[in-house]
Amino acid sequence: MFLWICYSGICRSPTAAKLFGGRYAGYYEGRYYNKKIDKLLEKADIIVVFEDWMKGPIEEQISHLQLKNKRVISWDIPDIYVFDQEELKQILIQDLGKVLSTW
Repeated sequence: MFLWICYSGICRSPTAAKLFGGRYAGYYEGRYYNKKIDKLLEKADIIVVFEDWMKGPIEEQISHLQLKNKRVISWDIPDIYVFDQEELKQILIQDLGKVLSTW
């Protein structure tokens, strides 16, 4: 399962979840909007963050939970898009293709 994590969980991660499935969460100033983030991390096979600075805290949380075989990827897509925006969907499709070709 994919877990999509963006800044507030309003535009990028819900768009990705709508396109590809999986769950999404927002991460703002070190606090998750989705209180069930630990359970989501446990279930996720691939965790995609949309800003580079989020990768470290997510990897620390995974380590704290002693989870194994979790892959955290940063797509570093700026927070300039709205939910379900066509340009955002095209970027997501391209980035997913890159991930799947290296998996």
